[in-house]
Amino acid sequence: MTQTTSPLKALLNVEASASVPKLSNAQMLDAPENSAIRDIWLLPPDNPKRHAGRKIAVVATDGVEEIELNTVQHYFRSRGAQVDLIAPKKPSYPDFLGLQIPAVRETHIMTITFIAIGGWIRFDRNLEDASAKDYDVVIVPGGVWTASAPPAGGASSRTWKMPARPSSMNPRSPTARSSPRARPSIWQRSSTRSTTCS
Repeated sequence: MTQTTSPLKALLNVEASASVPKLSNAQMLDAPENSAIRDIWLLPPDNPKRHAGRKIAVVATDGVEEIELNTVQHYFRSRGAQVDLIAPKKPSYPDFLGLQIPAVRETHIMTITFIAIGGWIRFDRNLEDASAKDYDVVIVPGGVWTASAPPAGGASSRTWKMPARPSSMNPRSPTARSSPRARPSIWQRSSTRSTTCS
């Protein structure tokens, strides 16, 4: 009798053993608890125009978890929404700190996969040039580094007015069954309550 192996499990079989802590997307997506996220990537959208006409701002910076960022963008784009990735301008630091930021950071942010560096993803607008009022929804994906990333050069001096509390998570949203690490925050535009979020 032949056993059937899922395509994701097959990918795991060709990965080398981890030499450092890492996040395996194949392993994570193969887990039954992450079936909602797996379906976003493997199944065609039930309604490709579900979010047509909506403008979604995804606000992220260096250290954002790569799969959280990519899944949110893929979910909404594949359902007709205009999705803009908003990021602060390339930071600059005093010379005495010795920090060097690659030139690619002018147009891209660096992602992570758990605690390892992931890759560079191009963003659409600078945070300093964007406004929450231009979007129907603002999403802030999580990541190990993002909460502690220092604002450099006044990058966070501009305030965004958003509702006081994130909306409740929709069980069909792309992050409904994400990892136990930081979950994305989702704000929907409200004309009555707002808060400053920097």
